[in-house]
Amino acid sequence: MFFDYACNTFFMSHDGVYEDYKCYDISDAQEKEWRREYIALWISRLGVDDLTHVDRLCDAWADEALPALMEMAAKGDSYAKLWYANAIWQLADGSSCDMLVRWKARRVANALWQSLLTEDIELTESHKVHIASLLPALQSSAPDEYIQRYARQRLESMHHPK
Repeated sequence: MFFDYACNTFFMSHDGVYEDYKCYDISDAQEKEWRREYIALWISRLGVDDLTHVDRLCDAWADEALPALMEMAAKGDSYAKLWYANAIWQLADGSSCDMLVRWKARRVANALWQSLLTEDIELTESHKVHIASLLPALQSSAPDEYIQRYARQRLESMHHPK
């Protein structure tokens, strides 16, 4: 159950199963160990084609995965770079990680978004197919336009938070 909810009791509470989970009387030490295992599992599966692993780390608020995410971020196509930049920013911004790590992570995310506006957009066929269903969300007519609009929005929101 703990893994099913990304080691995140918020999600358990949201789905109304946290009270059931508490009945198992799992120790904090055991939860910490399971969390380490969960994060190590998803870090070991990081790649640039299937970005589900990035999502799993974000769901767990795994700021300890930031170094691995930053290392992998520039290796994929433009969609992977976008997805990694979003995850890196989210984890750096929403966690209590070391200030130096947070600063570096924000710089990496910013550089990735900037690169999507200045470099040619390259997409795998599977990412083009995935993006096709998302085009209306950003009023885009093509995958490359979607990537650039998304990156531009992220940069603008970073510099002009609501």
